[in-house]
Amino acid sequence: MGDEGLETPSKNTEKTSISDMGGAESGASSDLNLQQVIQAWPDLTPSQRVEVLAVVRPVLNQLHQNRGCDE
Repeated sequence: MGDEGLETPSKNTEKTSISDMGGAESGASSDLNLQQVIQAWPDLTPSQRVEVLAVVRPVLNQLHQNRGCDE
């Protein structure tokens, strides 16, 4: 699996609440888990980022299909 197309994300100073993202569990536990991923992201290797996204993207795609989004 290649790493082409990956870009280093810029620092985002805006905060998006978990409930605004939709489909996410609510509560302190999920907030902590998400915060840990965000905190670790800059230190992940490109291949580790690909692995994380490989888990997340199918879930997002399914959510979009269930909602009738064309993305």
